[in-house]
Amino acid sequence: MNNSELNDEEEVVDTEAKGIQVITSGPDTIQKALARSEFGFFANVVEKANDFFRNELRKAVTDAVQSPGIREEVEQMKQLQKDLKILLERAGYGDEAKSLENEDEWVAIDVGGTTIRTRARVWKKSPLIAVVISAARKNNETPSLDLNPGTMQVIVEYLRRNRDPRVLDGLPEHTVQYYFDYLGLQPKYDGRLLSYSEAKQGVFYFIGTNEMKESWSNPVDSKRLKVTLSSSGGSGVNSICDREWTTGAVENSYGRTPAWIEFDLQAYALIPTSYYVHQDRDHFLRNWKFEGSSDGKTYNVIQEYVQNATISDSTRFGHFKVSCRKPYRIFRIYITGPSHKGAQNFDFTQIELFGHCMQASKLIFKP
Repeated sequence: MNNSELNDEEEVVDTEAKGIQVITSGPDTIQKALARSEFGFFANVVEKANDFFRNELRKAVTDAVQSPGIREEVEQMKQLQKDLKILLERAGYGDEAKSLENEDEWVAIDVGGTTIRTRARVWKKSPLIAVVISAARKNNETPSLDLNPGTMQVIVEYLRRNRDPRVLDGLPEHTVQYYFDYLGLQPKYDGRLLSYSEAKQGVFYFIGTNEMKESWSNPVDSKRLKVTLSSSGGSGVNSICDREWTTGAVENSYGRTPAWIEFDLQAYALIPTSYYVHQDRDHFLRNWKFEGSSDGKTYNVIQEYVQNATISDSTRFGHFKVSCRKPYRIFRIYITGPSHKGAQNFDFTQIELFGHCMQASKLIFKP
């Protein structure tokens, strides 16, 4: 829903039965509330923070390509968020817990011109929202956030369902990350944590040992893991997880683009924390995207790399940490530019993924 779709008259567009009420109304920002308060000499700093949230966050959320520059902006935003909270506390707005002490109370917040109403216990899960509500109530104003109302409705549903990651499945990964950062939310991880170590026992090993209950066998051979290539010109796909780290290169058909390799975990899903790549000597990764998908049709970019020279002739491997809030069943390394030899090709001898692993059947969600 966007502002152009909103009517001047108040209209309920969702129901209390779902736990959220969404009402269209005219916008009323926290800046307006603060301007009429006794903030006095804090006004300039608060205005700076509000402008930063409005412009820089929106830019970061809508930009589908992650980059160090955007991450720096988010870090700045988070610091300004902390500064704003300190200012609110010094001005007498810090007792947000008291302002929401009745957890069954329905509380309305204006989000980008749309009023979203849910229980106080839900709003309290975001430190920033609790402060915003406290500040607005001090001035008898409607709490407001200058965010996308459609996205915020999904976030509210996520909080209401005890941080169920399935609810976030329709949102791009970068959007989830920036909203979590902005609102001060922490993801809830279910399932088993498979951490990176020298043993490199990640999700492929986990699947190959039937959740660590049996001796390892190649999960591709047992059809517990499906590996697909854009085109094939090297060893069989089962070599990619045979735990022979330096031999048996899986390659695309050199010269054919696009070039990618995909892993379908089948019965499992993973919230990735990192992945490990070992290569042959022909085409070291330099430009690529690490992507996730729930259906094999729509892919979200988890991390993009441009002229990344981590893998070299002296090491031939790289361990890449990622920040992700959502579980995916399918992962893909998609080549976006030339390798160290100038061609858009790949040759992998081994790949392994790490993170929070869970049963994919738990991710079937219908709102």
